[in-house]
Amino acid sequence: MSSSGKDQRARHFASNCLAWAVVRHFLDASLLRELAETAVGSVGGGEVSLDRLFEEVVPSGPAELGTWILRPKRVSSGRDRDLQACVLALVRTGGTMSGQVSGRDAAERSDSLSPRDLWVAIELGGADLGRRWSADTLDCIASQPSFRALLEAMRRAGEGRDAEFPQAVSALDALSEVDQPLRAVIVKHIGDLFASADDWIRARYFYAQACHIPSESVGECWSGFVSTFRGILEQSIAAAEAKTLGAREASVRLREIASLGLAHEPLRAINAAPDSLALTLKAGDDRSGLVDNRGVVVEPPLLGPTHSVSRAVLAASSRNHLHHAQLMFWETLRRQIALGVVAASDGTRAQFGKFLIGSTDAPSGSGRPAFHAGTRLLIEGGDAIVAEQVDWPRPAVEAYLDDGALDLALSTSRGVPGAAEDREAVLVVVLEKWLDLIPPDRTGLARAILGHLLSRARGGEGGSAAARRTANKSREALAGLALRRPEFRKLAASDVVPLITAAMRSGFGIHDGHTLFGVALAFASAFDPDALRDVVRAVLDAFDRLTPEASAWVIVRPAVQLLVSKDTKEAARHDATLRRRIAEMVLRFGLGQESEAATLIFALRDFDPPLLNEPEVVTRLRPAIEDLREVATNIRRSDVVDKIVALLLAPAASGRSGVQDALSGLREVIRSSATAQPSIAISQAYEPLILLAAEKETLAAGLSLDEEEFETWLAPLFQDALDFWRRLLERPSVLAPFSIGVPRAAEPVPATVHNWAYACEMLAASLGRTEDMISALHLAASNPLLRDGIELALLTRALARDTPEIDVESIRSESRLVFYGALGDRMAHLDELPPGKASELVDRLLERCLVLGPHGLDAAILVTAAKLGSSIPAGTRDDYLQRAQADRDLRQSLTPLLEKLSDRPVPR
Repeated sequence: MSSSGKDQRARHFASNCLAWAVVRHFLDASLLRELAETAVGSVGGGEVSLDRLFEEVVPSGPAELGTWILRPKRVSSGRDRDLQACVLALVRTGGTMSGQVSGRDAAERSDSLSPRDLWVAIELGGADLGRRWSADTLDCIASQPSFRALLEAMRRAGEGRDAEFPQAVSALDALSEVDQPLRAVIVKHIGDLFASADDWIRARYFYAQACHIPSESVGECWSGFVSTFRGILEQSIAAAEAKTLGAREASVRLREIASLGLAHEPLRAINAAPDSLALTLKAGDDRSGLVDNRGVVVEPPLLGPTHSVSRAVLAASSRNHLHHAQLMFWETLRRQIALGVVAASDGTRAQFGKFLIGSTDAPSGSGRPAFHAGTRLLIEGGDAIVAEQVDWPRPAVEAYLDDGALDLALSTSRGVPGAAEDREAVLVVVLEKWLDLIPPDRTGLARAILGHLLSRARGGEGGSAAARRTANKSREALAGLALRRPEFRKLAASDVVPLITAAMRSGFGIHDGHTLFGVALAFASAFDPDALRDVVRAVLDAFDRLTPEASAWVIVRPAVQLLVSKDTKEAARHDATLRRRIAEMVLRFGLGQESEAATLIFALRDFDPPLLNEPEVVTRLRPAIEDLREVATNIRRSDVVDKIVALLLAPAASGRSGVQDALSGLREVIRSSATAQPSIAISQAYEPLILLAAEKETLAAGLSLDEEEFETWLAPLFQDALDFWRRLLERPSVLAPFSIGVPRAAEPVPATVHNWAYACEMLAASLGRTEDMISALHLAASNPLLRDGIELALLTRALARDTPEIDVESIRSESRLVFYGALGDRMAHLDELPPGKASELVDRLLERCLVLGPHGLDAAILVTAAKLGSSIPAGTRDDYLQRAQADRDLRQSLTPLLEKLSDRPVPR
């Protein structure tokens, strides 16, 4: 390429660099470098050059096959760092963008380009036809007409996706003033966006339009690019033909391209050969003369990035290529080790270990070696994030995890001193996952694993930052395991006590304290009473040395949760001094956090409800009550329901005005269902309704009201609840999930619908208005999106009454969610029914489970039905078993029970 040609392109790039940044993936390495060089100069105001920002090896050889290597230099100014980030984003053809670049300075001209402008354009290279332009995007188009034209063309194309064909074609008109060859490239890009949306007819049309590049409109300086671009277009047209016309038509075109010589058309020949072979085979043509002429691209073999683990990971995702994937992992790892690239080889070890573990099938001859090799490689990789992603097969863990595997893991973690900290972090993850899966009778192995976690949980005191992270991760693992595997808590409880008490005496940081209190709370029910009292006293002593002002709530909250837990409450039952110390600590530190007033009241209520009525406590709570009242009517806050509940839990402290505020806030939340933007807290607003129904007498007494008068306070709220269900009938999305920045989903969560229906019926029963509410709920249940949740709620409430109401015939039409959701309640009432009614109920349950199942809960029905002498037709039974084929364990468990109910053997 001549110097004068490069200058011409530079002028073009300078005027159109934003649009070219969007379609940069059509440029070869040399042209991409020219674009980057020009963009840096334009954004840098002529004061910054590419060689100031990067070391580089410039592309050489055939332009379309050239490789550009660049490495950032050390720079000091923020603008230079921003430009480096932009260039790196510009040249990376995959992955997500990282970093954040600054916008335009106030002193800059409005028509100048800022790093942010370039960044936005680069980001738009990944946008689809559904993208809507943000203010940032629109702010940077004024100085580049071609970029404005590109955005307008994409907008029109996007609007034309579901409209008549001419609407999409109008995108071409928006590009009429854009210079060639940029205009053709943008047209091709829009065709690609249609192809991405699986609209191949429109894609083919735009590809054909992109071919029309008048020779006189493109200077000699673009001749090489135009030739390469035409080759790309030709293959894209073949791709569209394959989708619209079929494989045979496309294969003819591709065979012609693939037959081109490498010396003259290397890019076209290499790209077309795989598709030519695949489509020819698919077309079913005569294969006698078919030759596999796919090329092999040998990337620089001594360059570390050439040996990426990504291809092995991709092969590992297919169960049909596991052996090939294993070979690729080994080959990649060996090449990386040979080149001395330690970070990449560690990453490959971790991914290889993950692959081996995930593909281990037990029992098998190679299972144990693969389990051991996977464990070793995973720990050697030193990547705790990858270790978290490993899905250990339970059969493999049960078969191969033993003292030998544990010793292997431990020795690997400490085998290389320089990598010990990273490997220790992975070891903690591995031990936690193992303990999640081992059988409950393997107590010796469980004790050993817990011991190793405990030793690492103590290791953070006075150690390095990495050691403290491992210690905290170990504590988090212990706390999680105590909750998920409670049968193992007793094995470590006596060792957890000194871990907590020693840390309380020596002091702790924010994260240390958070994890320590988490462990103490999780193990509390496993401590003997004396040990738990020792832990509680140590915690109280530690907080006696702290002040509320200097204590982060992230530490205070878990400490308070421990101190007011049912286990602590029981341990301190006969120790008045300890109980007073706990209450004082909760009050002192709770009142020191203005935003945690609700949590304070919840804690006092959990620990000792009468405390909320003591005059001294009521007086001290007044500032907190005022804070709660200020928030209780602000329905745009996500925590408004918590504030409402807190006011209702402490009527003596809230007073009549505080409770009135709570009821007003609750009504506003419910009535927001009639607005375009319902309160984000509406899905939790059933909680105060349950509280009001369950504690109506207590609330009235706390306010010195008789119950009838308090019911007049609740009457308007009840009417709002009736209206809520009438509105929900037409707009069920009010109870759909909500996330900030994400549009509300269209369908409600069945569990939320159930909770709301349950709470409303409960409130109605407390007010003697059950018929009114059930009528409103039945009407709302005519909407299929609400039906299951409402039916399950009404059924649960009916079965919870002193004299349960059991409608046997309704079982025949119940959905799977309702049927299995109420099964436990129905089975619990069987013994209370007369024999005839019980048999009728079991027959209906059996009939329905054979239609809706298989399900693990069916075992209870089958056992009961067999005891009552029920039977089932063989055809129904066989259909049920056929559906159970996908779950071998379930089929094996239920088959013997089905035999008890069948008139002939069940096939196994």
